[in-house]
Parts: sequence; structure tokens; C-alpha cells
Amino acid sequence: MIFILTLLGCTPDKSADSAEPPSKPVLAEIRLLDAIQGDTMGNVTLTSILDTQTTNEQGVATILVDEEESITIEASAPGYVPHHLELYSGRVNYSAVSLMASQSAAEQIFGFLSLTPDTTKGIIIVALDNPDLTPAVGAQASIDVDSDNSFILTSIAPEFGNEVKPNAGGFVAFPNVTAGTVNIQVTSPSDSTCIQHPAGATESATIEVLSGIVHVVFFTCSP
Repeated sequence: MIFILTLLGCTPDKSADSAEPPSKPVLAEIRLLDAIQGDTMGNVTLTSILDTQTTNEQGVATILVDEEESITIEASAPGYVPHHLELYSGRVNYSAVSLMASQSAAEQIFGFLSLTPDTTKGIIIVALDNPDLTPAVGAQASIDVDSDNSFILTSIAPEFGNEVKPNAGGFVAFPNVTAGTVNIQVTSPSDSTCIQHPAGATESATIEVLSGIVHVVFFTCSP
């Protein structure tokens, strides 16, 4: 018996050598602002598959997420549409700033554009920012499933379109998106390249759209 155990003990464990190392968590610092007023949002519950945190009075919470993969952070607060923050982690800690729309604000925007909310569908917000969080003017976004016409939010009012303009918010919104897998394609401005924030693919992302959820997909456009 000792002889057999010795032989077994000397046999290399190739499966252990070939196994990929487990992913390590990184920290994502999330700051949330009201989409219309711009106020910081405290007491928002953030949930990832690894952690749950609540934003402080400055609208900030730091939450554990997986490294080097697509991650979703759920954000929920009374009176607000549920939001899913769609990011792509790298190997280091990172931060992101997101707007959250209240139920009343969403209804007002839909009404202004003569859109009817469909509770069986979702909403995609493609956030297109420069590294300093200013809007990436000239960036465009499109999706590969059915939705109502995309729109942007200018300093005056929402208007239909899929390109970030001067004096407008740094995002393109897609209302009433069919639930399921959605591929997002971004066209970068002429002087920069957009990647899914902070370490994802260039000019593209894939997410799972859920009914009644606002999905915020973050892109950073750098020279």
C-alpha cells in the first residue's frame, strides 16, 4: 500500500498545471447622479454577483466585481427605474459615473418624443465619454435588434438621433429594445477610439436586455 501511495504521490498532476487560475475580484467605485437634476444619489442599492453596497451621501459606493470579464451592477432606488450598469473589468480597480432616471423623468422624455413605454422591453443607454467624462462628440451607436428610434438629450430637449452632438449629453438612448442578447456597435470620433469601459472590446459590446430595465453600457473614447 505504501508503495502504491508513493507512486501516486510521484505522478505529476497535469490537470492542476493546465487549469486556469481563478479570477480575482477588483473594486469598482460607482458614483450615481440624478439624470435630470444632476444631484448626487445616496441610499441607492448596488448589487454585483460578488457584493452588495449602498451609496453614501456623495452618491458613491465601492463594490467587488470579477476581473477581466463583462460585469453587471444592478442599481435600485425607490421612485427610479431599475438600472443595470454594464462594464468590462480589467485587472485593476476602476471607477464609473452613471446617471439614473426616475420613473417620472422617463415618462416625461417618452411623452416628449411621443413614445409609448413597453414594459415587455428594455432600454439601452450607450454612454460615450472622453476620459475626463466630457461627452465624446461625434461618437455614434447602433444595436442589432428592434427598438424604437434612438435619441439623444440636448441642452434644450431630447431629439431623435444616434450621434453625440455639441451641447448634448454623452449618450445615445435606445427605447423599447426587444429583450434578449443585444450587440452594440460604436463608431468612434475621428480623433479617438472608444472601448467598453474600462477594459473591454474596441467599439463593441454584448449584453442581455431584460424587460423593464435601463441598461447603461459604458464606453470611454480616448485619443
